[in-house]
Amino acid sequence: MTSANKRQFSVLFANYDQLQRQLSRDIEPWRTDPCPQTSKHRRRDGFNENPMFRTDDNDLAGVPGVFGEGLAHWHAVSRMLRKHWFHLTVKMIVKGRAQEFELMVNDEPKLQQVLQSQDEEVFVKEIQIVTPANMNGGDAWRMEKVESLALGQDSDGDAVCVVTVEGGAIYHDSYRSCLDVTTLTNMQTLYDRSAGQGVH
Repeated sequence: MTSANKRQFSVLFANYDQLQRQLSRDIEPWRTDPCPQTSKHRRRDGFNENPMFRTDDNDLAGVPGVFGEGLAHWHAVSRMLRKHWFHLTVKMIVKGRAQEFELMVNDEPKLQQVLQSQDEEVFVKEIQIVTPANMNGGDAWRMEKVESLALGQDSDGDAVCVVTVEGGAIYHDSYRSCLDVTTLTNMQTLYDRSAGQGVH
């Protein structure tokens, strides 16, 4: 590994130990009780506590703005927490010709914003979700086509994302692995492919 790469990874994991300690404190209630009655550590304001994609200046490709005003290209991005995110295929009509590009979306609020901004020239063709093993019940990350996605609240008022993927499996992002999603309230459907909701 070159010295430049060593510096890059040093920056990437500079706060990793501190982050892991914080996570340990946050998830401690679920280590002793998989379905605790309280979830003060999971309170999320406006469904928006998910980690963002992170960039490193060493991965910047070219000069910002050279590919278009306000745009920059990156060789790599990272995420420090094991949280789901969305991979969208977007179709854009330019001068009568159809082009497609991929959009990586961090969380549900941003996904909702994208879906609401669709029009005749730019619209979402497909949504896939990338889930960690603790969410999909397997032993590795998975990327699957989304059939429907909704947001609700559990008995403590904590936000929960519920997603149905191709094949019928249903995932949720609550730390309570035994959560019955039918008990959630204030359900809001963001996307339902079969019903055409969120589909342009």
